This record gives sequence, structure tokens and C-alpha cells, in this order.
Amino acid sequence: MKPIALFDVEPSPQLPDVPTIVSTNPEFAEMLPWGPFFGVFVREGHPG
Repeated sequence: MKPIALFDVEPSPQLPDVPTIVSTNPEFAEMLPWGPFFGVFVREGHPG
């Protein structure tokens, strides 16, 4: 799995090479932070 962006206004020290969503879409800044938000995505039919 490769992270493509963090939904936050500040970079994460744990993921220094992952840009924040506001670095490419500044309009999201007014909606952040959202609070705890995690996304896990798998293929349809995954047994888990």
C-alpha cells in the first residue's frame, strides 16, 4: 500500500515523504482538521 496524501494541514513526522492534501488542494484547508479519520480499502470479494 502506498499513501498518496495525508488529510491534514501539517505533515506527519512518521510519513515525511507523504504530502498533505492541502499542498496540492489548498481549498481543503478550511475543512480540516476533521478529527480521527482512517480509510482502509480492499478489493471487492476480499475474505476479511
